Amino acid sequence: MDLLTDDDVRAILAPHADRRGAVGRLYDTGTVDQDTAADLGALIIELTDAGQFDEADRVGKVLGYAERTGEREPVAGWARG
Repeated sequence: MDLLTDDDVRAILAPHADRRGAVGRLYDTGTVDQDTAADLGALIIELTDAGQFDEADRVGKVLGYAERTGEREPVAGWARG
């Protein structure tokens, strides 16, 4: 799962969909903005501190996806997959 699809991103972020901020926006709309990397990084730290290393690694892959994608507005049809 090196190159994530939009569906992969939604599946990985689903357990974290209730988070406010950029993680929630990415999950809900596909939006990547100036706060996305920092918010994903904070989530990775929280997961690591909680000993959820596999989940932290999966969210790390989403961070890579967001960095490759760059900033973008909400994606039409994002939630429909």
